[in-house]
Amino acid sequence: MEKVRLPQLTEAAYAKVRDAFRKSMPSKVTPTWVMTNIAGYNAEASAKSLIANLRLFGLVTEEGAPTELAGQWRLDETYGPSCDAILRNAFPVDLVGAVGDSTTPSADVLVNLFMNLKMGLGSAKNLTRIFRLIASKELPSRRAASETGGRVNGSVESKTKSQAKSKSTGPIESAKSSRKPNPPPGDETTVLRYFLDRGRLAEITIPDDLNPAEKKRLFAHLRIDLLDEVSG
Repeated sequence: MEKVRLPQLTEAAYAKVRDAFRKSMPSKVTPTWVMTNIAGYNAEASAKSLIANLRLFGLVTEEGAPTELAGQWRLDETYGPSCDAILRNAFPVDLVGAVGDSTTPSADVLVNLFMNLKMGLGSAKNLTRIFRLIASKELPSRRAASETGGRVNGSVESKTKSQAKSKSTGPIESAKSSRKPNPPPGDETTVLRYFLDRGRLAEITIPDDLNPAEKKRLFAHLRIDLLDEVSG
């Protein structure tokens, strides 16, 4: 079986594009439009990759014009039926048929189906997540709000280790503003939290005693690992 071309789009990017379309439907989706309107896509190469995925979904034409399907997809009233069309456009008919009309297809089944299409495990898991998001037909904004309690993405806190597991409910805060007075020596940490779609939480705890060189190496490694995960 030949390896087929499948969309490589994260759940966050999917939701961001729909939000942008809901605010204002562009006459043409260009790299410049993507870099201006979709957070996280600051390079032309990544913007072009996003547009290629939108073509696979059937949301834009080869020339970049939004399709009739895109107009249905952006509206809450017609979002569900548009999801059926997107699945048919973006994924092999045999694979879509194997899971039927289920709005909660098995993740294990989907991973195996994607691996049978010569996808690696990481790619198969990423494809499974976006497939299940679309198949659910649940509005991305409503899904995120219900699963995160309406919390804001990108919250940053500074807490002691005993508080590190508590959930953030506010916007971005400076490291000093949320620190308790006179914390025990060596017990201070910086907690970076990012609330992802579907209620998932990414959390990184960074000791405050790292020197600038150590912090630079840490964030360099994080950037490499995250890019590898997305491209995998």
